[in-house]
Amino acid sequence: MLADLIVKDESAIQLIEDGLREVSCGYDAEYEQTEPGKAEQVDITGNHVALVPKGRAGNRCAIGDRDTMANQKKNWWNRMRAAIKTGDADTMNELVESAPASVTGDEGDLPQGVNLNINLSPQQPLPDKAPEMGGDPTGDSDDDLKTLLKALLTKLERNATGDNDNKPDDNPTGDGEDNEEETTITGDSAWRAEVIVPGIDLSRKMKPTAFKREVLASADKTLVRQIVGDADIRKLPKQSVDMAFNAVSEVAKGRNTRATTGDAQRLNMGMTSIASLNKQNAEFWANRKG
Repeated sequence: MLADLIVKDESAIQLIEDGLREVSCGYDAEYEQTEPGKAEQVDITGNHVALVPKGRAGNRCAIGDRDTMANQKKNWWNRMRAAIKTGDADTMNELVESAPASVTGDEGDLPQGVNLNINLSPQQPLPDKAPEMGGDPTGDSDDDLKTLLKALLTKLERNATGDNDNKPDDNPTGDGEDNEEETTITGDSAWRAEVIVPGIDLSRKMKPTAFKREVLASADKTLVRQIVGDADIRKLPKQSVDMAFNAVSEVAKGRNTRATTGDAQRLNMGMTSIASLNKQNAEFWANRKG
C-alpha cells in the first residue's frame, strides 16, 4: 500500500533527512465479531503517523520517496565516512552496491553480485592529531575513502558502456552525453566546481558533462590522480566523470577544511603551550613596569 505523506514540522523534516524513515501508523476501526472471542477490523481509518527508529512492521512501513536526491547523497556520504572510521567493511560493501544515482551519475541501478573486498590496515589506526596537539593529521580515514572511491569508479567504468549498441568509435563516452544541452552551470555542480577549482568561470553555457571534464582537467593533478589514477579524463564515460567529479570535490573539501594558513603557523611558533603564553605575558608586563 502506498500513501502520500506531507510533513510540515521543521524538526520532523530534519529527522527524515537525517535518515529516520520508519513509521508507526495509528488508526481507528470498527470490529465485527466472526465467532465467540474473535473479530475482524473493518472501516479502518488512519489517524496519525509517527516517526520511529524501529517500527513494528520494519522497513516495509517506511518513507520511501526518491525525490530528495541531495539528501540521499548527503546521507550516503555520511554513512560511508562513519563506516570507514569504524572499520565496518560490510557496511562499506553494502553502500558501494547501493550508491545513489546522484553519487554515481547513473540513472539506473548499479549491477548486483559484484563484491569488493576492502581491507582496512591497521584495524586500530592512530587517532588524528591536530597541529596544536603536537603533530599533523594521520589521514588514515582519507586514504581509506580514496581507496574506496577508486574501487567504485573502477566498478562503474567496467559497466559504463555495456547498455548501448553504439560502436565505440562512434560514441566513445556513451550514456547520452552528446544529447545534453548547453546550460549555465548552477546548484550542486557549481558548488563542487568552486571547491575543486576556486574562482572557476561559471558564467559560460556548457554541456554539464563537458563542464565537469574541464573542471577535472583544470584541477590540481595530484588531487585528481588520487581518484582516477592515470585515466584520461577526456575518454572516461559520462557516469565515471560524474562519479570522479563528486569524489574529487569531497576530497578537495576535506583538504580545504584541514589546511592551515601561514598566519596560523606563524602564530604557533614560540607559543606551543598555555604555559609559554603566560610566561611571555608576564615578561611583557614586567618590562612595562620597569
